[in-house]
Amino acid sequence: TLVKAGVYKDLDLCVAEALLRRPEDFAGVHTCTLNDSLSSIFGTIRKSQVHRLIVVDSGNKLKGIVSLSDIMRYLVGGSRETIVSEPLEQKIDHAEEGIQEAGAPPTSGDQEEKLEDEEEA
Repeated sequence: TLVKAGVYKDLDLCVAEALLRRPEDFAGVHTCTLNDSLSSIFGTIRKSQVHRLIVVDSGNKLKGIVSLSDIMRYLVGGSRETIVSEPLEQKIDHAEEGIQEAGAPPTSGDQEEKLEDEEEA
């Protein structure tokens, strides 16, 4: 990690440079699926020594992030909503709707298509 490499204090470092400075033993991003058991997720967290897992679907598409804190809150008495929130895509859609309602231009693929149509004309 950047902390181990001593680069943590270099806050001007761009993402591309940070990726180049990763140690050779970097294991990569650790994932789980929406169907993984809590036991399996705990096993991955323990073995990989990370605090967060990227949640992906069967097509390896990002669905969210689950943290050790999320799981602990759930185990200590939270409801299902404590650990499983609204799907990421729906959150993005709601955010875009709010932006459009506020009068900002849309940020979806529809806007890109409109721009391409205008360029062709």
